[in-house]
Amino acid sequence: MLPPETLRAAVSAGARALAGHLGLALLASMPMALSPATRLLGHPEVDVWNHAWGPWWFWTSLSQGHLPLQTTLLGAPLGGRLWFPDGLGALVGAPLVPLLGPVVAWNAVVLFHLVLASVGGRRLARALGAEDRESWLGAALLCCSPYLLSEAHNGISEAMAVGPPVLALAATVTAMQSGRARSWVLAGAWGGLTLAGTAYFSIGLLAVAAPLLLGGLVRHGARRVLPGAALALLIAAAIGLPALRAAWWTLQADPLVFRPPTRTLADLEPQLRHNAVDPRTFLWPGDFQSVLLDGESFRHSSYLGLLALLLALRSRAWLALVAALLGLVLSLGPWLWFDGDWLLWQGQRLALPYKALFEVLPPSTAGHPQRVGLPAIALVAALAARGLRGLSPRVAASLAGLALAEVLLLSPSPWPLARTPVIDPAPALAVRAATQAAGGGLVLDLPADVPGRGMVTSRHLFAQTLHGQPLPYKPDVRANTSSLGGIAALRWLASGEGDPPWDGGQELAQAGVAVVVVHRDLLAEEDARRVEDALRQWLGSPQEVGTAAVFRRPAPATGAPRWSPGLQSPR
Repeated sequence: MLPPETLRAAVSAGARALAGHLGLALLASMPMALSPATRLLGHPEVDVWNHAWGPWWFWTSLSQGHLPLQTTLLGAPLGGRLWFPDGLGALVGAPLVPLLGPVVAWNAVVLFHLVLASVGGRRLARALGAEDRESWLGAALLCCSPYLLSEAHNGISEAMAVGPPVLALAATVTAMQSGRARSWVLAGAWGGLTLAGTAYFSIGLLAVAAPLLLGGLVRHGARRVLPGAALALLIAAAIGLPALRAAWWTLQADPLVFRPPTRTLADLEPQLRHNAVDPRTFLWPGDFQSVLLDGESFRHSSYLGLLALLLALRSRAWLALVAALLGLVLSLGPWLWFDGDWLLWQGQRLALPYKALFEVLPPSTAGHPQRVGLPAIALVAALAARGLRGLSPRVAASLAGLALAEVLLLSPSPWPLARTPVIDPAPALAVRAATQAAGGGLVLDLPADVPGRGMVTSRHLFAQTLHGQPLPYKPDVRANTSSLGGIAALRWLASGEGDPPWDGGQELAQAGVAVVVVHRDLLAEEDARRVEDALRQWLGSPQEVGTAAVFRRPAPATGAPRWSPGLQSPR
C-alpha cells in the first residue's frame, strides 16, 4: 500500500491532469459550454441528429432488458435490425438520458471523446520521448486537430472516437520499451475497443504500429516483443470480434433499419467520390476541402499543421515519421484524387495501396478512407511535442502556443464549432399526448426532404428522443427512407404534385399513422399552407405548438383495439 503522502500526491497530479484534459476539450468544443442543455454540438444540416439519437436508443433498449440490436421505433411498423456505429459513446451517454436529457447526453458524449483524445495524445507523446510539460502539445494538437473538429462539426461520433486507437498505440510503444505485461494488456484492451468501434481506425492503427513493432524487434529482440504482441492481439480479438460478429448479424438481416451494406466496388463509387482525399489536405491551410460538396455542410480535413510538422521533423524519430507517412498514404484512398477528380495515368486511375484492401475487406467497410489516417495524425502531433525537447521553456511554450493557434485559426478547422438551434421540447410533448389520445400509432413528420439543406430533416429522428413514439423513417430521414413510401397520401405530401388524394386520411389511418406533424420552419409559407389545407380536410384542425402544426386522427371507438407495432390495419 502506498504511503499517504504518495497517494495524495498521485491523486493531486491526476486531478490536475484531468482538469487540463477537460480544459482542452472545452476549448475544442467551443461554444458548447454556453448551452449544454439546450443545443446539440454539431451542424444542424449534417449528421448530428442521427448520432445524438443513439444514447437515447441504448438507454431505452437496455432499460427494457433488450440489447440495442433491433428496433420497431424506426422504419415502423415493421422495424428491423440496427447497428449503431458508436457503441462506446452511446454507452457513455445512455445513463445521462434519464438524468439530464438527450441533449446533455449527446454533448457529454462529444466531450468524452475529446477528453479521451487529449489523454491519448499526451500518453503517446510521453511514450515517444516528449518531456512531461511538452507532452501537453501532443494532447492539444490531437484534441484540437482539424480532423477531429471537422467530425465534431459533422456530428459523426464514431469518427470522433479517436481515444482508443491512440491509447492502444501509446501502450504498444510503452510495452516495447518496458517489456511489462501490463502495458501489453492495455494495448490489447484499447485495440479491442478500437476494433469494436470502427474498421478504419483499426486499419490505421495496424498501419502505423507495424513498422514500430518491426523496429522494436530489431532494437529489443523477439523475446521481449513477440509474446507481448501476441497477448495484445488475443485480448484485442476477445474484445473486438464479438462486437464485429454482432454488427455482421445486424447487417445480414432482412428487414434492415439502416440502408443495406454496399455489395460491390461499383456501388461504392459515389461514396468514394464524396469522401475522396486530396493529398493537399495534409499541408494546405485556409479553407481547403478535398471535395467541394454543393448544398452540403460536411467538413473533412487531415491538416497536420505546418509548424507541428516542422517540430515533428525536428524530433528526428525517423522510424515513427516513416510510420506516420505510411498511415497518411493509406488514408488517401484507392486512387489518387487531385483537384476535384481521380488522377489518370495512361487513361487509368492511379491506384494507391488502399485499393488492395478491397481484395480482403467487404467494400462496405472501405468508403471512408480518410479516417484510416487518424493514428498517423496522432503520431505527428506526438512527435511535434517531442520536437520541443532541448528548447528553452519560453521558446517551447511560444512554439506550442503558435502550433495550437495555427490548427485552430489558420487551418480548414470549422472552429468555433456549429450548434443546432435551441431544442424546444413543446412540440414533441404535444406529439406524445396526441399519439396517446389517438390510441397509439406512427408519427409522420413533414417535410421529409428540404432541398439544399442537407440532412436537416433528420431532426425528426432526434425528436423521437423526446416523444418516444415510432416513426416510419429510417436514419438519414428522407421520403425514400420511409416505410410508407407506397402510400399515395405520403407521395403527395412529399411532392405536392397534382391534387391531393380524396381518401388520404383513410390511407394514413390504415397505415397506422396516428399523428402528422408539419414543421413550418422547414417549409416555404406556400408549401406549408398547401400541405396543411389537405391535412385539415383529412384529419381536422391541428394543434399549433411553436412552429409545428400537430394533426391527429380521431380517437378509436370505445372497445376498439389500440395500435401496436404488431397490429397493422389491412390495406
